[in-house]
Amino acid sequence: MSANILAQPIFQRIIDGLQCSAPSCDCHRPGTNGSVQTHCPAHSDANPSMTVTDMAGHLLVHCHTGCSQDAVIGALKDRELWHSPTMPKPVTSPPKNYDYRDAGGTVIHRNVRLAKKANGEKPFLQCRPDGNGGWIWDTKGVTLVPYRLPGCSPPPAPYSSQKAKRTPTPWRHSG
Repeated sequence: MSANILAQPIFQRIIDGLQCSAPSCDCHRPGTNGSVQTHCPAHSDANPSMTVTDMAGHLLVHCHTGCSQDAVIGALKDRELWHSPTMPKPVTSPPKNYDYRDAGGTVIHRNVRLAKKANGEKPFLQCRPDGNGGWIWDTKGVTLVPYRLPGCSPPPAPYSSQKAKRTPTPWRHSG
């Protein structure tokens, strides 16, 4: 049985357990690609400020107002929504995000590094913005760009050995 199959009931239990009674609240909106916005159990939360994501069988929780992982997981445990013998081991360290931006500075895709595995492997997942504040966990249709593109400067123009002036060269990415 895969960890992803095991994670789904726990994922849904967390979402159901944190939904408020207001049917028009964003916490009742269906999620996209394994990620759902809901209310953070670690603080008083009138608007959903926490993302719960099932990433390859790992449950990730992230409070966008700044609650620590320990506080969120502790509050979920207090409500009996976190961890059981059938639940996969939670990822306790937050993922590291690497945002890739176009020349104008807009995020066009993200690499997410998960916690290092016991064998030393650093697993990465890729996603792209969905246009509604969430993420789609693939990079279909995304033009890949160098990391930190807005900070890249064009290479210097080559010097001509016969002339003392620079020859203009259009910027291009090698690699």
